[in-house]
Amino acid sequence: MALLRFSSFDFENEVLYIQADYSYSIIYLLNGESFKFAKTLKYFEIELTESFSRISRNILVNKNIPWQLYRDGLKYGEFSVQYSRRRKNIALKLVRNFEEEFSE
Repeated sequence: MALLRFSSFDFENEVLYIQADYSYSIIYLLNGESFKFAKTLKYFEIELTESFSRISRNILVNKNIPWQLYRDGLKYGEFSVQYSRRRKNIALKLVRNFEEEFSE
């Protein structure tokens, strides 16, 4: 895992989710790679508010990914993330919105 300070990722199309790691954030890409940034999760939450949602204290997920419900979390392919009880409604809304968008 590389430690980065700046990147030119296409966050909406390349990033699956972002996980907090103390004062750093780990960016997980759709291709399976991950990178560590010297930025807090709060920084990404503010910068990416249109395309990412916070589903727990330490996870931001990409709203453009077709997440599926999986036990007490969300799943996409081999990746799974847990949502907090307090933010369960946000996670459920993500799944419902995506299903509604593509069922029309």
